[in-house]
Amino acid sequence: MESETVSLSQIRQKLFRIPCERLHEISHLIESILRESEPVRRVERMEGIWEGIGFEKIPDLDKDIREIRGLSERMLSERIARWNT
Repeated sequence: MESETVSLSQIRQKLFRIPCERLHEISHLIESILRESEPVRRVERMEGIWEGIGFEKIPDLDKDIREIRGLSERMLSERIARWNT
């Protein structure tokens, strides 16, 4: 069996030839493939004042919090350095 490299441009060319009434089938196929290939996300459950305000939708909340803390720490350090000069 011959292995074939498929490029995005080849797929686009083929999509243009598909009848409009069959495009929904392609859409469902793509959605199915994406669901299978996406990693399973850990669901964060927020409680108290944090519940229901949208933090549950952030894909990697821990990573984002670490980045924000690092940024704020750097900004605070720079501000203190300027204040002491």
